[in-house]
Amino acid sequence: MIKSDQPSKKPLVYYALLAGLVLLLLNALVFPALLQRQVENVDYSDFLKMIDAGKVKEVAESPNVKEAVDKVKAVAEDTVGKVKEAAEGSTVKEV
Repeated sequence: MIKSDQPSKKPLVYYALLAGLVLLLLNALVFPALLQRQVENVDYSDFLKMIDAGKVKEVAESPNVKEAVDKVKAVAEDTVGKVKEAAEGSTVKEV
């Protein structure tokens, strides 16, 4: 039997598989969290200040938020209507 002095290529395959596995895990777990868009909830007054300062790049409206705003508007309009009706129907007595 003739022995060669060349190193075995078997460890190289293991390193390549390990590197592939590490890249796969990084792509699946770490990079999406790092590269995800940052969403920041702010108050309306702060939002207006950020617009004036030019800090707002993109605004997205959520259907749930729109529904909540519509409900609040409906309740506010109903309340204003009731207050107006009460004000029109009431009389002020002088003491």
